[in-house]
Amino acid sequence: MTDRRTVLKTSIASLLAGFSAGRVQAQGAGPVVLITGCSSGFGRLTALEFARAGYRTVASMRNLATDNAGPAEDLRAIAASEGLALKVVEIDVRDDASVSSGHAAAVAAYGPVEILVSNAGIGIPLPAGLSIPATQEVMETNFYGGLRMAHAVLPGMRAQNRGLIIQVTSALGRYTLPLYAAYCASKHALEAAFTALAYEMHPFGIETTLIQPGGYDTMFKENARRDVNRYLERISEDRQAPYSDHIDALENILREQRTPPPRQIARAILAVAEMPRGERPLHVAEGPGMSDLAPLNERLTDVTESSLRYYIDRPDWMDVDMG
Repeated sequence: MTDRRTVLKTSIASLLAGFSAGRVQAQGAGPVVLITGCSSGFGRLTALEFARAGYRTVASMRNLATDNAGPAEDLRAIAASEGLALKVVEIDVRDDASVSSGHAAAVAAYGPVEILVSNAGIGIPLPAGLSIPATQEVMETNFYGGLRMAHAVLPGMRAQNRGLIIQVTSALGRYTLPLYAAYCASKHALEAAFTALAYEMHPFGIETTLIQPGGYDTMFKENARRDVNRYLERISEDRQAPYSDHIDALENILREQRTPPPRQIARAILAVAEMPRGERPLHVAEGPGMSDLAPLNERLTDVTESSLRYYIDRPDWMDVDMG
């Protein structure tokens, strides 16, 4: 079996070096991929990368008739002008009914989903002691939203005895920054849940890869500023007062724009999908400050597999040579 740990130690550039233009599918003949959070950033770019590579692509986002009407129409226009097999559907990952109907629309458009790219997420950076509702909103979108999407596609993937789930987490799913407690907690939770899922789904032929981006130039900071202000308006000045220095520091962080463009992550996600079955890594870490993450991933996998051997007698799960 291929040792996927070696893949962990390569950069995204190395993965992409093996991505040949000759492997691009005939337009609309490739596997069916469903991607969440496609109004901007990683999601939008990933949808276009897959569609241009010939995948039958379903790009989802919430609020198609209101906030995201413009981004949705932009994707439709690009698909029409380039002849791409790309459909836009509405999915709000916070809502069970929306996830169910959006998944059904994807299947109706192209057939059973073969690849899920679960990307939808938000960040509301605030001091950990200031707002439980903000933390709940982040967890509902980032963590429970990811689980809802997995639950939607897994029955179809099990029926096909194959499938790929690519969950976008974050470098902050491995370490923690002050003022980002809710976001970090949601990403740590995703790392735990989807690592477990990778082992549990192995007997069904379903693979899982977690993408761990560093900081990239998406709409994250703009959206975070809006959401932070929304919550601060609800919190009294008396409650905010002890955290005035923290809030000032947060405002400075959200103004900084020292981040690279995000297309590299979109291309990395496509590169993982293009890899042969059995050779995909559990983790792909890339971006500013990521040099120490691959060894950490490997060490944590060692601990997981040691515990699995000790507590759970499932040799078929241990066939997963994770990195």
